[in-house]
Amino acid sequence: MKKVLIYLIIWLFIPLFSHAQTVVRDDFETNKLGWNEVVSKQYSAIIQDGKMHLETKEGGAAIARCFAPIDPQKPFEIKAKLNDTKINDEERGIGIIFNYRDNKNFDAFVISKNTAEFQEYTNGQLTGFCQQDIKYFKKYKDHELVIKYSFQKVVFYVNDINALEMRDIKLQYTGFGLYVWSKDDKQIADFDWIEFKQ
Repeated sequence: MKKVLIYLIIWLFIPLFSHAQTVVRDDFETNKLGWNEVVSKQYSAIIQDGKMHLETKEGGAAIARCFAPIDPQKPFEIKAKLNDTKINDEERGIGIIFNYRDNKNFDAFVISKNTAEFQEYTNGQLTGFCQQDIKYFKKYKDHELVIKYSFQKVVFYVNDINALEMRDIKLQYTGFGLYVWSKDDKQIADFDWIEFKQ
């Protein structure tokens, strides 16, 4: 009888443990997620002073990437904190890359001074795009970017405000990146930490 009772208790508690969330936080003090670091004349993506520092110098894009500790087909949340990051106009921006397979196949959530954008790239071509005004972005000195994914719906938040929502998005890859771009001048972003939750 005692064995039956013990098995019954275990059987009842298994669902509770199977739905426990896993949280992985990287504060860039170490490179535990294996971020790539790049330095060139045009751009840089390096870990320095406990931050991921991305910078474009003469236009173009800088990307730091890793493989996220998540299953892209199950609900997840990714949160990144930027320190003292300014975007002066619509010709430059910062973002988060996800569903990254390689440099020509990925999705991105990008913000500029007044807009939030979803971008989908397939074989190097822009194959999906959506834009939303975010006039409130310029009020903040530090920024928190969040991606929430569940049941083929991706919701993007900037500073706790729903910036953009996309549906029927099928994710396949665990590649993930931090991103800055500018049309013809400098853009800097310092990511203080990043957190993956599933």
